[in-house]
Amino acid sequence: MVIIAVEDKGVGIGRIRLKQMSGASADSLNPFIQENIGSGGTIHTDAWRGYNQLTRLGYKHNFMNQRSSVGKNLLPLVHQLASLLKRWPLGIHQGAIATNSFGS
Repeated sequence: MVIIAVEDKGVGIGRIRLKQMSGASADSLNPFIQENIGSGGTIHTDAWRGYNQLTRLGYKHNFMNQRSSVGKNLLPLVHQLASLLKRWPLGIHQGAIATNSFGS
C-alpha cells in the first residue's frame, strides 16, 4: 500500500510525496500527513475513516467524495500521478521489472 500526496498548483502537479504504508488507519496516515503537509493546509480526500482526525490536527479537510469506494475520479492529480508511475517502468525498463521488485 502506498500513500500519495500531491500539491495542487492550480495548473498541474506541484510537489509530491509517496510512502509505502503498512495500513490505512489514522495511526498510520496521520504521521505521514503531519510530516509532509503544513498545518492549516487544505487536504482533499475521499471519505475513508482514516482521515477523520484531520480537522482536529489543524487541517482544512474537504471530502471530494462522500464514499470511500472506487468510482468517479474526484482526485485527478493523485490518479494522474499513480498512472504515470505505473507506466514509467514500462518505458524506462521496457517491462523488465517484476511487480515484486518494488517492495520490502
